[in-house]
Amino acid sequence: MSDPTTAAPAADGSEPVAPAAEVATAPPPRALAVVRRVPFTATVVTLMLVLGVVTGSLWNALQGRDLFDVVAYGLPAFRDNRWWTVVTGSLFALTPLQYVAVTGGFAVLAGWAEWTFGTRRTAIAAITTQAVGVLGAALVLALLDPTRWSWAVRIADALDVGFSAGDIGA
Repeated sequence: MSDPTTAAPAADGSEPVAPAAEVATAPPPRALAVVRRVPFTATVVTLMLVLGVVTGSLWNALQGRDLFDVVAYGLPAFRDNRWWTVVTGSLFALTPLQYVAVTGGFAVLAGWAEWTFGTRRTAIAAITTQAVGVLGAALVLALLDPTRWSWAVRIADALDVGFSAGDIGA
């Protein structure tokens, strides 16, 4: 009786073919193993890059385009009832070069957190701190706006994108 884990030479003398069970249990490539360990991070970075390609913002700055007003968060967006921008603005960068920092920063910081603390905790921490950061900043600016402090007035009129608060919070 032959050992089922040992492949016999083929009848035509060519190299032996590994049994199907051996092929199916081969370990996945290292990159795939990492992605499986950090699915939240991989999904967010993939979404950022896909949206960057689809919208052209990986090659052309988002600021100054009509799309910017639709996806960017900030006090003007919330005053216009564009609350979805808390989510959409988190998945973009202002300029093509900033995609390196936004996606790279998220991959490193959220990836480390997810690897260390798990997917559920990291996703909750990143999403919560991003929302609190964006909405908290808008609230502070709304409260400071009536003071006519020049810095607060200037910042209160600005829109922004990126996942920086979520990066740090993760």
